[in-house]
Formats: sequence, structure tokens, C-alpha cells
Amino acid sequence: LGDGRGRVTLRAVGSQDASALPGPHGQVTALAFSGDANRLLSGGAKGALAVWDVRQRRVTRILTASGAKVTAVALRGDGRVGVAGRADGSLVAWDVVSGRPVARLAGHEQGVRDVALHAGGARLASASSDGTVALWRLPGGTLERRLQGHQGAVNAVDLSEDGRLVLTGGADRTARLWTVVG
Repeated sequence: LGDGRGRVTLRAVGSQDASALPGPHGQVTALAFSGDANRLLSGGAKGALAVWDVRQRRVTRILTASGAKVTAVALRGDGRVGVAGRADGSLVAWDVVSGRPVARLAGHEQGVRDVALHAGGARLASASSDGTVALWRLPGGTLERRLQGHQGAVNAVDLSEDGRLVLTGGADRTARLWTVVG
């Protein structure tokens, strides 16, 4: 759980025991676990990201890039690559271990609402208020394809494990399943 004061609260399912940890990025706006739940990526209103060691309950790295408020984050299953979508429509992909940006992406005319990373990390999907979903190739950040079909903002996006299916949900009250070849 994240809150407006920049704290991240970790609680085991079914337990009342919780740890509220101060985050370095102001109001918490987005959260994502690694596949094994040992690493957590949090994004904030000030544009920074924090990489957390869940077991040790501490921030291990702060990722900063000039830019707008973080609105969505995703973390590759192995926890090594993270992506932040921003209110200005840009995205930054990070090597969270080294702390270096892997790619800076610009392809939306309005804010990013959700991001999803293919389990292997080669494909990234971003959903935007501009009504589009962008599919990107990583690590280079090449725009692979743009999906259009929703009337209004696209609020949610997910990728199948093999990266060939894209599921989207929009402000138009529809869910769409897209097949992507290649």
C-alpha cells in the first residue's frame, strides 16, 4: 500500500502486522512487485522511483530522471528491469540494479495510465489518456506498434506471458483483446 505522505506499508496477507516505511519520493502514485515479491518498485508525485528490498524493508536505490509525476510502474518478473509511465506521456525504462536508464520513450500525447512488461522484458505496453496503447521493444525503446480502438482514455493494459496477446480496458467501458504477431 502507498499513501499520500510517501510511505509504503507492507503487510502479509491475512495478518494485521504491518510495516509503514517512509519513501523518498513524496506521495506514492504507483507500485509493482517483482515475480518473487522480493523487490518492489514505487513511483511518486515528484517523479522519482524507489527500489525496495522487501525482506529487509528498506530502499536500496532511488532512480531519478527529470520528468513529470509517475503515474504507472511495472517491474519485470526477475526484478532487474523497471518501467515508469509519467503524467506527461513519457516513459523511462530502468536497469534497477545498476540504476541506469535503459530507454527513454516518447509516444503518447497525454499521460500514461498503465504499463505492462512482458515476462522476458522484451516487450512493453503503455496505455494512455490519449486513447492509444503503444507497444515498445526493449532494451532499445523502439515503438513497435500503436493500438487504437477505444473511445477515450485507455485505463489498463496487460500482456500475456508470451507477449502475443494484449488486454486493454478503457473509459468507454470496454475491454479489448488484441493479438500481436512477432
